[in-house]
Amino acid sequence: MRDLTGTVLIAAGAVVMLLGLVGVLRFKDFRLQLLAGAKTDTVGFIAIALGLAVRSGLTWFTAKALLILVVVLAVNAVTSSAIAAAHATASARTAGLAAPDDAAPDDAAPEAAPGDVGTDEGEG
Repeated sequence: MRDLTGTVLIAAGAVVMLLGLVGVLRFKDFRLQLLAGAKTDTVGFIAIALGLAVRSGLTWFTAKALLILVVVLAVNAVTSSAIAAAHATASARTAGLAAPDDAAPDDAAPEAAPGDVGTDEGEG
C-alpha cells in the first residue's frame, strides 16, 4: 500500500510539472511564464519528494528528502521574486523610465548655482 501511495504521488508530481512546462511554453508574457514555472515546479516537487518519502519509510533518506524539500521551498520563492524584480528593472530601463533604485529621493534639495540669490557665495 505504501509503494502504491508513493508511486501515485510521484506520478502526480510529474504530471503537474509537465503541465507547468506546457504553461510556460504557451504563455507569451514573461511574468505569466515565471508564475507558471515557479508554482507548478513547487507543487510538483512537493508531490515527488513526499512520494519518495512515503515509499522509503522512516529512514535517513526520508529525512534528507524532506530537508531538501524545505530548502527548495525557500529558495524557489526567493529566486522567483529576484527574477521578477530584475525583469521589472530591466523593462523600466528599456522603456526609458527611471528604475526604483535610480530615482532621486524626494527630500533631496536641488543644488544652488554660484551667484544665486540667497547664497553666501554671491555676496561680497
